[in-house]
Amino acid sequence: MTIHTHFFIAIPLPSKLQMELTEWKSSQMRQLPFKQWTHLEDYHITLSFLGEADSRTLERLTYRLQEFAQGFSAFDLTTKHLHTFGKEETPRILWLGVEQEPLLNQLQSRVKQICDDSGFQTDNRPYMPHVTIAKKWQSEEPFPIKEYEHKQPIFPSSFSVEAFYLYCIHMDRQPKYEAVETFSLGNNAAL
Repeated sequence: MTIHTHFFIAIPLPSKLQMELTEWKSSQMRQLPFKQWTHLEDYHITLSFLGEADSRTLERLTYRLQEFAQGFSAFDLTTKHLHTFGKEETPRILWLGVEQEPLLNQLQSRVKQICDDSGFQTDNRPYMPHVTIAKKWQSEEPFPIKEYEHKQPIFPSSFSVEAFYLYCIHMDRQPKYEAVETFSLGNNAAL
């Protein structure tokens, strides 16, 4: 059986926020029967999903992203409310949003453009930055959206974005995502 490796570009969450999310998740898993919960090391904010790629295409993309990242300054993000994707009663995804940040939107837009120019078929839906916490509601009871959406049990949490990463996906492992390339922003590039 052939395993196809897929790639994506994302901003990882700092370890402090990873731990806070994991503690919150542990306290909620009994009340919220989702089929799949995100692993501690897999929390991230996607910038662009790439799909499959050969090594030459990835090399070209990496070079272009390194060049771009050196000219883009670090910035801060603040997490905010919980939300869902899918039907309100049976959500596909429980996620954590981030405050509106123009620099994040600029970063995502430019990364997407570089990916498109490098031959990738990226998503054209409006960008909705988020951190996936859980997937696939699996209960006869409806999801108690009023108890969770827009609540802030441990949030907001602010952190500095000093780099973004190219990840490959390992569907057969935990954690699933492996950082294979780092793109340090601006004056962090020499670190």
